[in-house]
Amino acid sequence: MPQIRIERSSGLASLDARALALTIHHLTVEHVAASVAACKTRVVDIGSPVIGDGASGRAMLHVEIGLLAGRTTEAKKALAEAVLAAAVATLGAGAAAETHVSVEIRDMDAGSYQKTVLS
Repeated sequence: MPQIRIERSSGLASLDARALALTIHHLTVEHVAASVAACKTRVVDIGSPVIGDGASGRAMLHVEIGLLAGRTTEAKKALAEAVLAAAVATLGAGAAAETHVSVEIRDMDAGSYQKTVLS
């Protein structure tokens, strides 16, 4: 925990997902008192999503952050806003003509989330 997922359409192949992930890790620590060592990010290429009326040339970037329940709505909102700004900044000029960027902070159930680290 936190469990982070970055989904990007194929039109955003030039996105530096590693840099974005590391930025998100630090923002998560700053806003919700997590540990950088506990942050885990998966980057998923989602191909060509259908957006709106399906016109070509559109792309999307979505970031989902799963946190154990207990953070305030204000803290989650501040994290979402900071991650959105970081995602937009990371995209920079590499974005498609129309790129939909979104962030969702979701609560994970502490009773059903289990984890171990093998070394």
